[in-house]
Amino acid sequence: MSLALSIPQLSTAQARQYIEEYELQGQLEAILEKLLLERPLDPCDFLATEFAALVDADNDPEKEKMVAENSSLRDESNRIHAEADSVRKENDELRVQIEAIKKKKAEKAAAEDDGDVQYFCEAIRRHSQLG
Repeated sequence: MSLALSIPQLSTAQARQYIEEYELQGQLEAILEKLLLERPLDPCDFLATEFAALVDADNDPEKEKMVAENSSLRDESNRIHAEADSVRKENDELRVQIEAIKKKKAEKAAAEDDGDVQYFCEAIRRHSQLG
């Protein structure tokens, strides 16, 4: 993976030296690879969590607990988004069904109206024949 930088006040050589000095290339590539593999719904939150994990590399139990909690919350958020998408899809399908029922009802009402008109026409015709 290549990180192309276009920062006017920093030469490419300076940027490369800085990235190599702090061994950033591998860390950034690993995080971006993980991002692209997991494809979280909130990539910024994902990146924030991953970068936060890099800040303190020692095995701080509190930090590990927070990272695990963030991961759990991210999973829950993904589950909720998926469930919301499913509900939206179901609502759309129900709307289509409702529209079909309304259409059938309107057609039935129109047919009944036509029947009423025909009945009254026949009644008028019969009445005029009698008179």
